[in-house]
Amino acid sequence: MKKQISISIIVVVLIVFVMSCRIPPLPPIGNERIKLNDWICHESQFSQRSGHVSLLFSNYKYIIGGTANNTAGLNDVWKEFYNTIGNWVTATASAEFSPRWGHTGVVFGQKMWVIGGTPDGVNGLNDVWYSEDGAVWVTDGAEWVTATASAAFSGRWGHQSQSGIDYSINKYIFVIGGRSQGDYFNDVWSSENGKNWIKQNNTNLISRVGFSSIVSGSFLRVFGGYGGSDYYNDECSSYIDTEEYY
Repeated sequence: MKKQISISIIVVVLIVFVMSCRIPPLPPIGNERIKLNDWICHESQFSQRSGHVSLLFSNYKYIIGGTANNTAGLNDVWKEFYNTIGNWVTATASAEFSPRWGHTGVVFGQKMWVIGGTPDGVNGLNDVWYSEDGAVWVTDGAEWVTATASAAFSGRWGHQSQSGIDYSINKYIFVIGGRSQGDYFNDVWSSENGKNWIKQNNTNLISRVGFSSIVSGSFLRVFGGYGGSDYYNDECSSYIDTEEYY
């Protein structure tokens, strides 16, 4: 009898314990758990511009290049500590890369990268630059080093660049599409070091500019854009097969 009572008590205790450890239910689908408040805008120390790149790197926000008139580019670099507002300082007033806008930027391999762009709104660039940051590194955005002055892909602007989000994929930078002069591109390139580029499969991808892209899981995805005469509302994806690199 006492044994049965002891077993019953243990069972009850286990049930109570399990019930207390239950995983809470998932929130309902929708935006009930998120709400954006009113936007608050502040004038910043950097000059007016568009077509620039913004990066978050090593606890700093960066603004890189751009244009103020769609005629000439900028090559200044500004930075501000990540959780402050209105305290932008010049990392460099004239970076080693030429003035440009419509370029792309990624954080990859503990470096900030600037890829391509246009100096005049017509011609594209195909140079690739990086800047490092850290205790024993020589730069924090103030100095830039060229990975290659002329990459294997042609000069372009209005393209997209991505790096992966898991270890195997994050070993690569991708460059996708863009334009130069009257030509629109649909080529896709990848690099492990920013210097040596390999052309990847672009079957079924229509040439475009002004599109967006993401790396989602093991897929590189492209959304919308403009092809010179038509605007697109498609979503194109390509599986990133890294098996041969394991």
